[in-house]
Amino acid sequence: MALLIVVGLTVLVLWALAERGLERVRLTGPFVMLACGVLVGVLAADDFNSRLDTAHAEKVVELILALLLFVDATEVRGGPFGGEARVISRLLFLAMPLSLIAAFVAGSLLLPALSGPVLLMLACIVIPTDFAPASPILRHAAIPVRIRHILNVESGYNDGIVSPIFVFAVSLVGKRAGLDGVEALLDGLWAFLFAAAAGIVVGGGAGFVLRGTRRIGFASDRSGRFAMVLVPLLSYVAANLVEANGFVAAFLAGIVYRVVRGGSRHADLDPAETAFADDVGQLVSMAMWFGFGAVAVLVFSNGLKPALILFGVLAVLVLRLVPVLLCLLRSSLRWRERIAVGVLGPRGTASIVFGFLAFDALPESDDLPPLYAMTVVVVLSIVLYGVVAPPLTARLLRSRRGG
Repeated sequence: MALLIVVGLTVLVLWALAERGLERVRLTGPFVMLACGVLVGVLAADDFNSRLDTAHAEKVVELILALLLFVDATEVRGGPFGGEARVISRLLFLAMPLSLIAAFVAGSLLLPALSGPVLLMLACIVIPTDFAPASPILRHAAIPVRIRHILNVESGYNDGIVSPIFVFAVSLVGKRAGLDGVEALLDGLWAFLFAAAAGIVVGGGAGFVLRGTRRIGFASDRSGRFAMVLVPLLSYVAANLVEANGFVAAFLAGIVYRVVRGGSRHADLDPAETAFADDVGQLVSMAMWFGFGAVAVLVFSNGLKPALILFGVLAVLVLRLVPVLLCLLRSSLRWRERIAVGVLGPRGTASIVFGFLAFDALPESDDLPPLYAMTVVVVLSIVLYGVVAPPLTARLLRSRRGG
């Protein structure tokens, strides 16, 4: 395992030292780390597999997601919904639940042997969008700024909204496995409320204290940057102490911290203050992509699973697009823009984290489907959204025909 860590850190250092040059030849960080992870997976698959399903690995993954959720919640510009409340609220609170339901139904038809909680985990793995594997989309000049902004804001929120559903599904195969549906829901509701309280207290308290210490000259230039990394970790740990959902706590802490720290719900944090957390978040994400590459080798070494592959393809191409089109009816977006929003939905870091956590939580007889579904949707996202989708979407939106 020590050798794997050395190799991973070496690859991270080399990527960090050559990031700009790699991007010039269209080699994104996730792609480079994925390729190196695949190589390590081929050379040391057995050792990596024995270390993957451990409590330590699970905690590392959870802390990474807590940090990313917090950062996403603080980075939305122009108010809580980025100035696009009507469109984004439809995407988050109508289209995404419908997509989760569609994924659950599709999974039950294609994978009838899986239990309800496992199917719910799969839905949570394959639906949240993330532009890490396809960041060129958000910089593509031919795609309108408004569309890119809507997609960016939506992807910043959806994993935070899906995470409590995922944690609830995981708990149904764990300590709540013996409870009936009503008891499990009540137990989960209490855990959510405690998590919300932890996130609001920690995030709001940190934002309030930082505003005060800056006003009286006690805070340094680094204080805000340090807080952006430490607050999500504190909120996650505090929630876990009361057996609550640490992901919900970190996500809500980010929302409240941004509002209290900025002085109003429409205030944005200074980019200089969020830069350190952005860098740390990107660094840990790159490590996650390296691990994903090694896991992909392990997954496909189990052979082709047509039902899981079809499930992943449907999730990426259909199960998001149809609900988005339905929920954006009579919206301010033109038809071609609605199609673009529905089509441009790569899966990335959130899917990887949820896939790893599901693998750790499930017994050996059920732990392959989450990893397999995760691998299919993320690999397809890299290929489809990193290469094919940007020019096709730009051509679609440039057309003057259609509404």
